[in-house]
Amino acid sequence: MILMKNRIKINMIMILACLVMCISCVILPVCAEEKTITVVDDLNREVTIQVPPSAVVSTGMATRFLSYLDALDPVIAVSSNDASNPVSLSGAAYKLANPQLQNLPVVCEIASVNLNEELITSMNPDLIYKSDISDAKEADELSAKTRAPVVTIIKGGLGTEQDRNDLYRNLRLLGEITGKSEKAEDLIAYIETTIKDLNDRTKNIDDSAKPSVYVGGLAYKGSHGIESTSGTEPALGFINVNNVATGMPSSGSVSKEQILAWDPDIIFIDLATLGNAKTGKTAIQQLESDPSLKNLKALKNGQIYTTLPNVWSYSNMETPLANAYYMGSVVYPDAFDDIDPKEKADEIYTKFLGSPLFAELNAQYENLAYLNLDF
Repeated sequence: MILMKNRIKINMIMILACLVMCISCVILPVCAEEKTITVVDDLNREVTIQVPPSAVVSTGMATRFLSYLDALDPVIAVSSNDASNPVSLSGAAYKLANPQLQNLPVVCEIASVNLNEELITSMNPDLIYKSDISDAKEADELSAKTRAPVVTIIKGGLGTEQDRNDLYRNLRLLGEITGKSEKAEDLIAYIETTIKDLNDRTKNIDDSAKPSVYVGGLAYKGSHGIESTSGTEPALGFINVNNVATGMPSSGSVSKEQILAWDPDIIFIDLATLGNAKTGKTAIQQLESDPSLKNLKALKNGQIYTTLPNVWSYSNMETPLANAYYMGSVVYPDAFDDIDPKEKADEIYTKFLGSPLFAELNAQYENLAYLNLDF
């Protein structure tokens, strides 16, 4: 009897030991995944952080980049532009794809202005992403005040090769921090493949067959009329067109007299201009009613077209690629005769954000996107 009891005790001890070992096998790998890494941010600062982070304050362009990597789960607070209503002329597909951002605390205004350091500190974040900052000392001071590491995410775009290099570097940086390196590499490869496809379709078109093109109504620190344009508008560069504003900065305005002097064959209107109706006239209203523009060749010949906003509180990365296929189908229809621009746009939005968003975005802009306007 005693021997039997001892055997029972021994068996129970062995069972408990096995359970402990099994639990350890489950827990220890999770613990092992937590580690400290040191990264170099956009201000060339070395920042040591615990990964993966579990409580992140994300401001500026970082939130958009995180959305592309499907890495928003740890985010506990954002900028006002990230949390604003995504269906009111936001022009930002990432907000439509992530409506939960509306419910997060706001720690600063657009462009990381008026950062609420006390609120951030009270939230006890383990990482802060900061944009619109040019001073490493400022980032270090923010880190000291909030007792959290600060990684600056300042650069990245599509307009020039340097812009793209900056974008890829920051996607890789965020991929390393969030454990989404594979996703980052996949997205970078997709962007490069897409740009190559656009270039391959148009690179051999003779210069004499290239119409002159102007893009007006681009957003830059707010909405504008037809005078707002870009010398490095990404979509036009991808399809090798004659952008009459080449040589200008990436964003800025020209006079109506300059537009008349250029007298482009085709004009694309960025629908971010619709936001200008509150304070002035939209580019569309100007073309409808401004007598000084009535002699524009593109207007007289019915060559006015619309695109979705390239920029809205920082540059979108997916929309310029989608716009490029639509613009290509207008400028070089034979080279894009296999493309349905709206379907292609949904493919691109799905790749970046997991959902086909063209119709939702278009609805914000009175369903005017990708149309030939009739004046």
